[in-house]
Amino acid sequence: MAIANSLGSNVFDNLMGLGLTWFIFGLAYGRVAVDSTGIYVYIGIVIFSMIFTYVLFSIQRFELNRITALILIVYYAIFIVFGCLFSFPSSSPILDLSKIPSPNWPNL
Repeated sequence: MAIANSLGSNVFDNLMGLGLTWFIFGLAYGRVAVDSTGIYVYIGIVIFSMIFTYVLFSIQRFELNRITALILIVYYAIFIVFGCLFSFPSSSPILDLSKIPSPNWPNL
């Protein structure tokens, strides 16, 4: 139940924190431009994270112990490193997001 609560609260925080502030900004200043470079990479990471977490907990019979906690902490550290590399592609010769095609969204 605690895991469902933590995942659900993160979804709510992101949707309300980003969505509500962008909505208010859009009402006050007009159109909001969002850089969607590498969005598919982040979507893939989120889907992999959900699958990885479910498989990890199913292997541990849905019990949180020290090994599971350590694995999740290491995974989170790896996620932070890759997130920083994706966010700053000019300083990262390893990952260059400029080569990933961006979707052609219609102008609204």
